[in-house]
Amino acid sequence: TDRDRATAAMSIFLRVVLLLLLAGSGEQLDLEAAAGMLSSQLEDIFNETVFTVLQGHTTDLLGGRPSRKLNGSEVASLIAQRLSDDVTEIEATLKETVAMAGQLYSDNLGIGCCSDLCDRQSDSHDRDACSEECVAPGYCQAEYGSETACIGTEPREQSVFDRLVSFDESAVHIPVNIFENDTSVLCFVQWTDNLTAHFQDNRNRASDPALVTSQFLGSSSGILRFFPASDWALINQCERCPFEPVDTYDARRRPWFLNTVAGSKFVVILLDLSGSVSGFQLLLAQLAANELLQSLNEEDFFFVIRVGDNATRGPLGCFTGRTRASPENVLAMNKVIMVTNNTHGRADFGPALDHAFREFEASSECQQILVIFTDGDRETVVPTEPFQRYNQSRRVRVFSYLIGRGSDNANLELVARCNRGNMSRIREYDDIISKIRVLTNELRPETLPLPEDSRAFWTRYRDVFGDLVLTASLPVIRETNESREFVGVLGMDVNPQLMDLRIREHALGPGSYGFVIDNNGQVVAHPHISKEHVASLSADDLLSLDISNFEHSDPSDAFDQVRRAMIDRTTGDLSLTAWVTVQREQRYLLRNVTYHYAPIEGTPFSIALVLPSPEALLLDYPPFNLSLSALNLTQKEISLEKRPYCQLDFDPSANPTQFLNHLISSLSANTSLQDCNELLYRPLLSDLWLVNQELPRLRNVHVEARNISGVFAQFSSGLTVCFSEGFSCQDLPYLRLAAGTGDRLSLYASGYSNTSAVAIRALSAASEEGVVSTVGVVGAVLSAAALTELLEDAAVQADVLYLVDSSGYVVASTEECNVSKLLPLAEVQPEVASELVGGGVFVAAELRGYELRVCGLAKQRAELKESAGASSILSYTGLAETSAAACETVPFCLLQTAAWQLSGDGLPARGNVTSNCTGEEIQYSGALVPSTNLLL
Repeated sequence: TDRDRATAAMSIFLRVVLLLLLAGSGEQLDLEAAAGMLSSQLEDIFNETVFTVLQGHTTDLLGGRPSRKLNGSEVASLIAQRLSDDVTEIEATLKETVAMAGQLYSDNLGIGCCSDLCDRQSDSHDRDACSEECVAPGYCQAEYGSETACIGTEPREQSVFDRLVSFDESAVHIPVNIFENDTSVLCFVQWTDNLTAHFQDNRNRASDPALVTSQFLGSSSGILRFFPASDWALINQCERCPFEPVDTYDARRRPWFLNTVAGSKFVVILLDLSGSVSGFQLLLAQLAANELLQSLNEEDFFFVIRVGDNATRGPLGCFTGRTRASPENVLAMNKVIMVTNNTHGRADFGPALDHAFREFEASSECQQILVIFTDGDRETVVPTEPFQRYNQSRRVRVFSYLIGRGSDNANLELVARCNRGNMSRIREYDDIISKIRVLTNELRPETLPLPEDSRAFWTRYRDVFGDLVLTASLPVIRETNESREFVGVLGMDVNPQLMDLRIREHALGPGSYGFVIDNNGQVVAHPHISKEHVASLSADDLLSLDISNFEHSDPSDAFDQVRRAMIDRTTGDLSLTAWVTVQREQRYLLRNVTYHYAPIEGTPFSIALVLPSPEALLLDYPPFNLSLSALNLTQKEISLEKRPYCQLDFDPSANPTQFLNHLISSLSANTSLQDCNELLYRPLLSDLWLVNQELPRLRNVHVEARNISGVFAQFSSGLTVCFSEGFSCQDLPYLRLAAGTGDRLSLYASGYSNTSAVAIRALSAASEEGVVSTVGVVGAVLSAAALTELLEDAAVQADVLYLVDSSGYVVASTEECNVSKLLPLAEVQPEVASELVGGGVFVAAELRGYELRVCGLAKQRAELKESAGASSILSYTGLAETSAAACETVPFCLLQTAAWQLSGDGLPARGNVTSNCTGEEIQYSGALVPSTNLLL
């Protein structure tokens, strides 16, 4: 009733702020009267939508329905079990394929291109006889820039891929330093040829086609066979390189390969920076050390010790102990190494060895590696006494590198060979990659895990096509009575959307989501990391994937308890106050939430559900049948979230009208829908019926209403209908913004061209228990000109008026402002914004992001974001890792977001500030606007 609305308006703080800034005048402004007038005008504009009618239909359809309380802990455990079953199936398929690969390799030895005649290491090698014996099958060679493409111009299938792929064949990639007609290549092509049929069979037999995307085998020589076949892309190609790009891909250097063959390892590098190491020798040592660090993955740790005299020895740079080999830490260490040029004194290895072995004793990695880079000067002696004292068991393997063209060093070779390693020489640039590869090849344990005895290795990384992928892998081993031969690594890429799809199998309600992390706290799946976002990153960008960069609590350390519990693989829940993002990197809400977490058995992963606290009741939607004549929406007007409504051979979100036709036809014909989730499609059909009742009016609102340029309705079922020109309705955040706001009218700066704001109001229904639940939201797209006109008609004397939403963004202004992007008040009036935060009108926090960029390019990146219409509230700050905080040469800047939320305290607000730019005194006033999220 009107009385209820008036009561609600009195009790709810309004969220949009109209700031009246007055320069050089002491006149008091009647802001509250102007606020009331503005509130009425906005209500009149919004009433031109069909919200009231849709709300009536919603009440008739869902009001008084039964509801159920969502048990977050139970749902988290169910999803964890479902994912555990998925992993069990993937690992079983992986082990079966590994066994098949080992058998194929054994069966082909001594035959054709794999015969002794073609083996250069064999006494029977005969090139002429080999050429007659070796007739390798044809194959599709994946090569960057090849004029003969593996895949034709017509797409054979794309599904989860953003490139053309063919499931009819596999492709082979050969490293650039291996001749494509070398007998080792032809042998690999021969014995792996039959793997294609097995890869196809794996795909066809999967219980869910969403489980696995790519399958591949990387050989011990670096050759790769992958399925499905596709054309090739360069890894880490730069956008403005002054030279022709080179394809440096080698399977042996990829994270999934290294993680499988070496497991977790701790590498300590002793870098000789004594006076005899200078010029070209120093550069070779620096590049070789960097190449070694680049071969590590995130399961590894490193520590670099500078070797010199008493004054110059010790940890190099800011990493003072065992450090995780994350991409940002590795590149930060690389930067430190490359800028270290002050070499002098004599190399004293004794204290450096003592320091290294103390670090080894404090670690628990399966493999411990000591690597020595030195020029082997005549006076350089690596003492053997520390090895006898600390390494009698020879647990620590030692590898030494003699840098430059100096004479041999028997001492270095002895130390390496006596500690299960070897010595290599690096004389030229060209030696670096091959010699470091000798070391990484040696890091395979003597007893590689047998597929039937081991769990898969799991690796998260960016692949050659730029996607963030999760790979399960196992070694391929040929066993004989005498020995075990390492053949290669077989891997399977898990669908990056799988974990999100498993979470979305459950109806969680608006504002709820889930994520998965590993036992190091690194993100495996999170809604903030979309395929589109990863694809938008340049080659210079990195993702800092620690979960603490994605989840932000208040106070900031409260979430640490959740992170620790998930790393420890425990089950539980924790309620806290968190900054919940509703628009990535741009808009946050301070909400009470509960984290429900559980381990995924058989994996190093844990899952968490984030639900509003207290947990909402979910309405029980009635069964609903529609006729096909009710589906009058066009493909342009309708969109669906990516949810597993049904198991189909196409994605419902990619073709919603096709899916809805299928669903309605099946229900009309009483066809079994065993492969469909009733809890997901029932609400979808109900919402579709609601929209269809007022479809003609919805289509005409933006045509007939002068101030409205578009209208949309977004529902918790995943359905969105949109009627607008020039306004994108993809991935709208407004349902999450409307959750828990009652029937209040809210305005938010949109950041879209020619669009100042979006006005929204929640669609809701009361259950039979009387609990009101948000089931959708209706939105009106307001033009910048319309809102500016309202401000100019406000009859308030002021130099400039700003309309600011609850996140601190300017909605409209009487001065010329570019509101086609999200424009923070803190950018246009920083002094006033600071006063409002200090007075408690806004709550503000600096939230650390997860996007890293080389600092020299950070400003350029921010400018690019701004020119693209992204929020200029984004800033880059120095990397805040504890281990890197003291490092003056840290090469990274970290994306940081200022999160604001209107609290309503300290209003109406008045005060004076001095402009930092002009020195003028500014008088400002601010007041809340009734019945909206505005304040006048």
